[in-house]
Amino acid sequence: MYLSRRAIEGTYVDTRIFLPSHPPANILVTCKQLRQECLEHHAYMFNVSSPSLSKDAEEKPMSNIVAERLGAEFAEEAERACDDGTLRITVEVQRPLRGPQGYFVPERNELSPRFLALLPLMNKTKKIRFAIWPGYDWWNGGPQPLTDKYGNIRPNTDQAKKPDAVSAAIGKILECLPQVEELSVDVLMQASDGVRWDLPDAKWENVQPWLDTSVTPNAGQTLRKVTRRLIGFCKVSEPEPFYTQHETRQDSGNAWKVERKGDMGTASRNIPHCLQVDPA
Repeated sequence: MYLSRRAIEGTYVDTRIFLPSHPPANILVTCKQLRQECLEHHAYMFNVSSPSLSKDAEEKPMSNIVAERLGAEFAEEAERACDDGTLRITVEVQRPLRGPQGYFVPERNELSPRFLALLPLMNKTKKIRFAIWPGYDWWNGGPQPLTDKYGNIRPNTDQAKKPDAVSAAIGKILECLPQVEELSVDVLMQASDGVRWDLPDAKWENVQPWLDTSVTPNAGQTLRKVTRRLIGFCKVSEPEPFYTQHETRQDSGNAWKVERKGDMGTASRNIPHCLQVDPA
């Protein structure tokens, strides 16, 4: 029911937004000056050096109750299990939805009205975390070569021209958040999906090209640190990172120091190296 409803109502680049600090619901009835001061305070809380979770973090939040009604409780709880108090935006990439004619992968080209409404509160944030839920096509490495009737392999030129879906989604959002300096990208996978999709033992193998390039082609000079994690979930409350990559911009140039670590055999990739990024 949840998937069908979403397919009918439309889909957006962003799916969910977690605000570490948000103003009270009755802020609109206050005077303009008080409202502005309140918004500035909560915007400042997005950038505190040691963000903290709510005192009521142990209690089930209202968003979990809503997610249960909509059939998204696993994703909601998994994302919260990774939270550290940073502003978080959830993005779904190449995931099929069920519509009236069956399953299909929707286009996600526009930001949601919810995102645009919250933009005045978020546009000065310096630290943000993305929770990415990709579908099989992304984990499998994107478009595969075509094979003709004679068994010859030919590149899928129509699909190869398209940018990486995760990078495109991140870039679309960062265009609206020009002051971001520190970016965390958590790519999430339910363990049962990893088994069903028959991916390589090193689950990052097919997405290595994405790990080897800039997190987004239009990363500006403001961005200083990027952390990418590939995370699996056997239990919703226990995230299990199986690949971590830390990227730090060197001085004011476009070279990045990259440190990588996988779960069971990436010793050869553990050596820091420089990743050259084209100017924004």
